[in-house]
Amino acid sequence: MLLTLVTTQPRAAPAATSAEQLRSYREHMSAGAALFLAGRYEEAARTFDEAYVDHPFAAFLFNAGLAYERQRRLDLAVERFRAFIAAAPNAADAAPLRRWIADLEVQADGAEGAAVASTAAEGGAGTTATANDGVANTVASPVARSAMKSILLVETVPPGAPVTVLIRTLEETPSFVDGQENPGWQALPTEATPVILSLDAGRYHVIVGQHAGFAATSAEVGLGPARVLQLLAKQGAFMALLRVDANVRDAYVFLDDAERLRPEWGTTPHAELVQPGRHRLSIEAPGYQPFVTEVVLPEGGERRVTARLECVDFGIVRLDANLRKVQVEVDGQRVGTWSDGDGPLEVRLPAGSHRVSVSSRHSRTLRTELQVQRGKALPVHAQMAPALRRGAAWTQAILSAVVVGASIAAGVESNRLYSELEEDRDAGVLDESDPRLLRGKAFAIGADVGLLAGGVLGVLAAYNFIRGPVGESRVRIDAPVDFGAPSRPHPPAARGDEAVVPRHPDRVDDHPVQRSSNASGESP
Repeated sequence: MLLTLVTTQPRAAPAATSAEQLRSYREHMSAGAALFLAGRYEEAARTFDEAYVDHPFAAFLFNAGLAYERQRRLDLAVERFRAFIAAAPNAADAAPLRRWIADLEVQADGAEGAAVASTAAEGGAGTTATANDGVANTVASPVARSAMKSILLVETVPPGAPVTVLIRTLEETPSFVDGQENPGWQALPTEATPVILSLDAGRYHVIVGQHAGFAATSAEVGLGPARVLQLLAKQGAFMALLRVDANVRDAYVFLDDAERLRPEWGTTPHAELVQPGRHRLSIEAPGYQPFVTEVVLPEGGERRVTARLECVDFGIVRLDANLRKVQVEVDGQRVGTWSDGDGPLEVRLPAGSHRVSVSSRHSRTLRTELQVQRGKALPVHAQMAPALRRGAAWTQAILSAVVVGASIAAGVESNRLYSELEEDRDAGVLDESDPRLLRGKAFAIGADVGLLAGGVLGVLAAYNFIRGPVGESRVRIDAPVDFGAPSRPHPPAARGDEAVVPRHPDRVDDHPVQRSSNASGESP
């Protein structure tokens, strides 16, 4: 059985590969592999070629050659495989690989080679073994024709540590045990970190020697086809890879941070190297019950945690109004006060139907029914109509009564004076300069004017008393939304003597009422 093909790449800068770089490597590899497995070999070859331009790793060259070979574009396949060998002239099985490349070059003659073989057969000469497509294939491939290469990055902090990678040569070979003889394992030449290897899928044992005062460490790793795996050793121990995913994208992931004193470790899906050992993992998303678990990470190993978050059984009503201040009742109970300048009043309610009342001293009370959904916030905007004020009507009525009463009194006095003046005129004793004549006219005019003014005030008072309402208070309800926006950045937690400012202002606490500006506490 032929050994697994391994190549090494020229090392890059001595800094550990960043998460951004690693993500880019994986995206390129995954894109090409998906196209290859779907049988879209032309697109796969082009994708691997483009990946090599961005990241010159030999695995991309080999995978591109494999895709070209599947298309029977053997000249391009030979070109990529030769470039692969050139990147790693000391590969463990370089000799059989070179023989395979030479055979592909013969096959690249295509129809001419097939015609020669056919002529030889007709003349009675010996025949050449052919593949299923009828093209000569005298040398078997040293690897399975569908086995795409993967990339293994071995790095240390600080760099420069000696690294030995051992290949398991037979499937039944037992695991490698440090300090013992281990038949069935082949060691590659020792190199100093950082080391980049292009490998077939399989099991490998990686040994990092003593360096910079740190003890030696080792780990056995499994590598799938078309993968990118980073092994990072810090303080004499291999880091472990933790992958976290959930059925809710962009859910917050907290690692060993029960009190939320640090920013979130990441958002789903997320993968990162962490110290091996036991870790507490918490995954949260607005509107969902937190998922909490413990995970044990072996040194140099990998663990995947997939969380299924369950929606909470309550929703939130977020209420504001067009007045300075309103009082809010839900199902007959006072739940809070909203004031202009505050954020919306947030009321946590069980999912279902609820009666809501919004009132103010100078407005008409708003009464409505709301449907609260699980895990959703319902924005409610109260449009309060002014209450009808009757103070002016009462004032107008009182003034009207006073003016009419005075007018009547003036009319009575005017009539009395008129009667006296008529009696004196009949007796022939009326003097034209009698002052009662002027007073009588004044009282008569005053009575008429007063009655007119009183009538006007009475009509105004009656109108203000009996006029219809200026309009009822109304409500505008927006479409339900998520509790918060998981993708937005959040400041780290701040703690003081009087209050705790939460990391997530959209997190709902155990109190029935909270404001977005000063809510605190943990998700239920």
